[in-house]
Amino acid sequence: MKTIKRFMFGVSAKMEELVGQMENHEAVAASMIAEAQRSAAAARIQLGRVRADRDRLHTRLGQLTQSEKQWKVRARKMATENEDGAIECVRRIKQVRKDIEQTTRDAAEVDEVERKLRKVLAEIEDKIRLLRRKKHALRCRQSCAEAVEVVSCDGLGRADEIDELLTRWETSVVEKEIRFDIDHHHDVDEFARTFENEEQRDELKQMLDEIIVTADSDPASQGGAEKEDIPS
Repeated sequence: MKTIKRFMFGVSAKMEELVGQMENHEAVAASMIAEAQRSAAAARIQLGRVRADRDRLHTRLGQLTQSEKQWKVRARKMATENEDGAIECVRRIKQVRKDIEQTTRDAAEVDEVERKLRKVLAEIEDKIRLLRRKKHALRCRQSCAEAVEVVSCDGLGRADEIDELLTRWETSVVEKEIRFDIDHHHDVDEFARTFENEEQRDELKQMLDEIIVTADSDPASQGGAEKEDIPS
């Protein structure tokens, strides 16, 4: 019991020292948790033994109480027949009562030990849970601190290099897209221009046909044509 209590008082102080130490905090915390678990296991074993003693004492107390009743019945029965036998029964009753008193005191002490041991075991288990939470919290804080340190020392420079690389890559892609777009439009214009030239030629030819038809049906145009044929 005293050893377990000394361990309980020392655990908190040891855990606080972890923060200022330069050694592997996580390994030390894991070692302390393992030590606490061993203490808890020892306490559970001891608690099992105490409970077994308690059960045995209570069983013995019940047996003694029943024995007292039996000797009383025997003493009454022999009181009229055999006085010496009745007196011996009374002597047995007195001894049983002494045993009952002693067993009752022993059972009360064991019950108190069990109560204290249950309390100590609960404290150890609470401390184990606390140590695990602190270990997890310190590990998370350490990971965050190391990540920030990496980013601060080298991460920002690498990030700038990556940004520059991505910018150059994007510029190259955009240039190719623009060049492809220009070439594409150029090809489309050449192809369209072929149709446009043919369409314009057909339109001009149609206008020419209309002019010829109009000229053939216009007398003034024909007369003018004849006057132009008369030599001056």
